[in-house]
Amino acid sequence: METRRTPAIFRLFPSLTDVAFLAPLLLLFVRLDGVKTMLGDGDTGWHIRAGEWMLANGRVPQTDMFSYTKSGEPWYAWEWLSDIILAALHNRFGLAGVVFFGIVLLGFTSVLLFRLCRRHTNNDLVAIGVTAVTMAASSIHWLARPHLFTFLFLLITLHWLDRAYTNPRILWCFPPLVALWTNLHGAFFVSIILLVTTGVGLLLHYALAPGAATLREGMRAGWFKARIYFAVAAVCAAASLVNPYGWNLHKHIFQYLTEKYHFDHIVEFQTLSFHAPVAMFFEALVVTGLLAAGWSVARRRFVDALLLLSWLHLALVAGRNIPIYAFLAAPLVTRFLTEAVHTLQAAGVAEWVRRAAKSVEAFGREFSQMDRVPRLYPVSALAMALLLVLMLGAPADANKLKAEYDTKRYPAGALALLDGKRVFTNDEWGDYLVYKLYPKTKVFVDGRSDFYGPEFSLRYLDVVDVKWDWASVLAKHNVDAILMPANSALASTVKATAGWKCVYDDQTSILFFSTGKSTQRLSKGNASLTMVSETQPRTKQGAAMEMAYGPNR
Repeated sequence: METRRTPAIFRLFPSLTDVAFLAPLLLLFVRLDGVKTMLGDGDTGWHIRAGEWMLANGRVPQTDMFSYTKSGEPWYAWEWLSDIILAALHNRFGLAGVVFFGIVLLGFTSVLLFRLCRRHTNNDLVAIGVTAVTMAASSIHWLARPHLFTFLFLLITLHWLDRAYTNPRILWCFPPLVALWTNLHGAFFVSIILLVTTGVGLLLHYALAPGAATLREGMRAGWFKARIYFAVAAVCAAASLVNPYGWNLHKHIFQYLTEKYHFDHIVEFQTLSFHAPVAMFFEALVVTGLLAAGWSVARRRFVDALLLLSWLHLALVAGRNIPIYAFLAAPLVTRFLTEAVHTLQAAGVAEWVRRAAKSVEAFGREFSQMDRVPRLYPVSALAMALLLVLMLGAPADANKLKAEYDTKRYPAGALALLDGKRVFTNDEWGDYLVYKLYPKTKVFVDGRSDFYGPEFSLRYLDVVDVKWDWASVLAKHNVDAILMPANSALASTVKATAGWKCVYDDQTSILFFSTGKSTQRLSKGNASLTMVSETQPRTKQGAAMEMAYGPNR
């Protein structure tokens, strides 16, 4: 029988790969707030300014240059290479270029995720469905910041681990990847953890194998298969030392990720509120992930079960881990759902359920044969080119297309009055001031919680919460301006406190200047104005996470 050739024009038609690439774009404009979602917190600003400093000085900074409270103290710019990339894009295209680059990274991440899921099924419709749910769950952390490189590199890691079962030599691609990853984002250690977890899973697989006469025999067989994973993990750990700070970077990241202050006070280190808009997507992956884990154990796929359960635990502990869990779970959930559809066809269920399962499998298989024909991707290229043009030319009132910080959430109107002031504001707005006013104006605090440390950060929160000695903390640092959200407890207190004068109020932000008079302590009668519940967690990046987590708790 003569094989029919696919017409060349067919290669230009859109495919599910195009759908995967454009899925983040669709989510941004249909479910989220457009491109400004990517500027949901102020950290992007200081990353850009740090990168500009490095481009201007030709070296990686060793000390702080943004604050007046800890100026000159040691600082780890541990995402220095990402900062330089963001700064270069900003210098050429402004914030639009930075945001566009972030969207492109998300697009490629989505494509890699779809291709990974597709490798685990003969039904591309199941693969694209799981991809869409997973990307929606990961949107909790869609911000134009260095961690987007981790999204992309994690998917590369999962592809290589998947291929390593049949081609172990591909594992030696990991050390250069980790060396690059280390200088882009601090989550490089995830790849090392995945390598070690895979090795442990293989040991379990062979140790518990029915054919193993003894535990020692099973472990010996497992070690023969797993040793390359442990060896590559060790080489990757050595490769991660290729950074400007050497092993001190690892020590710093470990202290940062285990610091109790972060889990008590920073939203993204805390458990996701299941009232949040993205919770439904995460819940779907939790349920199917648990089912997939049980299915994997029943089939002695211990590597899959270990990965699913360990990262699900971490995702439930801290919301910042949700995207990593989602990406890890997606291919395994795809495999489980495909098997479930197949199993239902012969299961003791209603006839209409068996017919539906058979139809889904048959249609998906037919569609997959057509969709897997090699393609060009003009639709994706044209869509992204159009987006860039629209973003660069967007008028000021183009709400979803304008790559600017939201003036309803940031103190844009007060900026002109802050030149040269020693201003106190919250850490989120401190990021914004670094972006808008550095180097003329430095800040009390910004979003670099790893730099400021728990002791300083708690003193900062004492001021925000208007604790009894808030005025002495400001006096210690010679603060002569206070800029806060108009509805904050501190703003209400300062209005009633001698020594401060309101010079600007636009109902978003309120600005006070010191009059030079001594600040009076609040009387007990005013205490009710200043108290903040001790059980309410204070948050770094509070505004940033509100879209994903819901209102701050």
